[in-house]
Amino acid sequence: MLKKQVDGQDTGDQILKQVADALRNGLRKTDILCRYGGDEFIFAAVDINKTGVISVCQRIRNDLNHEISPQLKKQGFGISLGALLFTPDTDSSGE
Repeated sequence: MLKKQVDGQDTGDQILKQVADALRNGLRKTDILCRYGGDEFIFAAVDINKTGVISVCQRIRNDLNHEISPQLKKQGFGISLGALLFTPDTDSSGE
């Protein structure tokens, strides 16, 4: 649950801005970032392998640790990251 639902619009907007900034900083210039839902973001990356995906996720996590204010961290702000690596030879019918 995003803090916006607990502490009001301004707090939620502040958190979303900090998260978006950290995500943009962690991604490559060729990656695409979008806000998918209230507090959900998706990014798409081309020409990337498993090692690259792990590196991007680590940068995002590190950037979020620096961007998010200590006050928000004390209130239990957290992040979950997930990744799906799709290659042209992936057989989507069996996965």
